[in-house]
Amino acid sequence: MRSRYFAVSDWTGVRDKMPYPAEWITERWRPLAEHLDTIRDAVGAPIVLTPNGGYSKRPTDTSQHPQGRAADIRCRAMPAEQLHGLILRLHAEGKLPFLSGLGLYRTFVHVDVGGPTRRDGSPRRWGSVG
Repeated sequence: MRSRYFAVSDWTGVRDKMPYPAEWITERWRPLAEHLDTIRDAVGAPIVLTPNGGYSKRPTDTSQHPQGRAADIRCRAMPAEQLHGLILRLHAEGKLPFLSGLGLYRTFVHVDVGGPTRRDGSPRRWGSVG
């Protein structure tokens, strides 16, 4: 299964080598991949998952990675802070309707879909830059 720029196999866990669950592809992976395709089109350059940025069985209740709804991404064409800002703009323009979480880190951006949002429907946001 592929989107325009990504394959389900891109989400195979690097650490635990867990394949992405086939039963989640339509409901979880497809909306995430479509959002990443939209982001990639807006950037105009490739974006890639970080080595540990796909699906994994992390032992945490708050991460969307074990739920198959998250990706940690980076882009050589722009720093993480600029990519984060672009994603916020795309969401404000209604181009990322399922965005539920957005995290900013020094070298990458966390994107998740279909998880919990703020009371007003906007994505949860956090960051560790600075």
